[in-house]
Amino acid sequence: MKVRNGFVSNSSSSNFVVIAKEYNKTINLRNDIQTNFYYPDCSGRTITIDSNFGHNEFGWENTTYHAWTDKIMWSYMQALYAKRHDLVKMLSDLIKEKTKCKCIILHSDDDGTKIIDGYIDHQSIGDLSIFKDKETLNNFIFNEKSYIQGGNDNE
Repeated sequence: MKVRNGFVSNSSSSNFVVIAKEYNKTINLRNDIQTNFYYPDCSGRTITIDSNFGHNEFGWENTTYHAWTDKIMWSYMQALYAKRHDLVKMLSDLIKEKTKCKCIILHSDDDGTKIIDGYIDHQSIGDLSIFKDKETLNNFIFNEKSYIQGGNDNE
């Protein structure tokens, strides 16, 4: 996976992420101040991230994924494909902090490397720039202006 600006293409599939730069860091939902961020309230609940949590097949479909659940699935699978358990922990810690859930259950195969029944096209795996730091990961997942773009050049 490459993170690029402007025109994006590769041999067949063309999944890529867009991380919005402009956002309002002020979160004040009490006064209905407009923000680009969406933090779901999962206070005290357990979040189970498995094949049914969000979209989990990022192949050739020509579509855009804006939902925070889809972006969590993308991030989780990227970390697992890279066998980077430190990034899985970073993701888990961020989700707990932002959603106020009490626990996160992350499902993977026995060896901990692949989400059950999910995939990212082979040409879109490997760039871990969304994990640059906690702020970048937060901006990717919870900023409504950030998204995953899927597609291919066979249509």
